[in-house]
Amino acid sequence: MEGSMETLYEYLLKNYKPNEPIFLADLQIEGMSRANLRQQIKKLTDAGKVKRFDSGVYFLPKKTIFKNIKTSLFSTQKRVAAPCYRNHHSAS
Repeated sequence: MEGSMETLYEYLLKNYKPNEPIFLADLQIEGMSRANLRQQIKKLTDAGKVKRFDSGVYFLPKKTIFKNIKTSLFSTQKRVAAPCYRNHHSAS
């Protein structure tokens, strides 16, 4: 049985904090193929529930009262600059 966008979103909400890097290569959802996982993350991105930082790197946007200010992107850039990002990024 292939998973749905809602299944993936619930998993992300339970396992990741807002603005925390989500590495697509690290995601493994029971019952969801790699191809379906990529399709569902794309749907979440298109719906605005997940933001894409770079190829294979996503994050849950932080809710803010400032709808047009990209504070979550600024915060994510600081997090992704960490050595763990370089390790994941160079391994792909």
